[in-house]
Amino acid sequence: MVPDRRSPPVTTHARRRSPASRGVALASVFLAAALTVGIGTSVASAETVPSPGASSSPTAAPTPSATSAPTDENLETGDVRGSVVIAASGAALPGVTVVAVPTQPGVRQETVTQANGAFHLREVAPGEYTFTFSLTGFETVTRTAQVRVGLTTTVDVDMSLSNVSLRLDRQTVTAGETLQLDAEGFLGNERVEVELHSTPVSLGTLAADDAGALSGTIAVPSDTTPGTHDVVLIGESGRTASITVTVVAAAPLVATG
Repeated sequence: MVPDRRSPPVTTHARRRSPASRGVALASVFLAAALTVGIGTSVASAETVPSPGASSSPTAAPTPSATSAPTDENLETGDVRGSVVIAASGAALPGVTVVAVPTQPGVRQETVTQANGAFHLREVAPGEYTFTFSLTGFETVTRTAQVRVGLTTTVDVDMSLSNVSLRLDRQTVTAGETLQLDAEGFLGNERVEVELHSTPVSLGTLAADDAGALSGTIAVPSDTTPGTHDVVLIGESGRTASITVTVVAAAPLVATG
């Protein structure tokens, strides 16, 4: 009988871990789980969570609001424009003083017409106004007009030459003597020719002052024919005035021996 040489069966035994090893393994598992939860929480806290009902899209930065352009509704005043001409010729009249006075308590405004006779009053409070136009040598003109908010009121006027007054110190003069002459109503600083009519004879030139008045002495020529004559003033502006004077002959010279 041949002895059985097969190897004896091998028995496998499950390896048992000691209590200490199991504790280390469990601790590792718990640590890994804790790290996973912490990382997830950090990620979640970094995200922006929209509030209920809010849009999830990003909010755009507000843009500055534009200032609206002013309209007529925002205005509180009106304007007044116009022009002044000479009544006889229609020529523009510069230098006219234009004064606007409200019929109710308010602000008085004043301006002067330009070379083309035009004027412009700006930012006039609404209401009724009396407009006065004045210039030396012209009749003063008054107009009434209503000024309305946001609108331009037009006031055009024509002005007539004022009457020129002329005075002499006496109405009878001897040929060769002088006369004192005074006049008002000319334009300021205009030159005025003085003549003796019927047959025009120049007696000289006088200049009006700023107010259009003049004063001077004129000599009646010694060869003037006795009788009634007219002293005539003719201004550069076309204004004229005349006054009658009686010229008497000078007494004849008495010969002495």
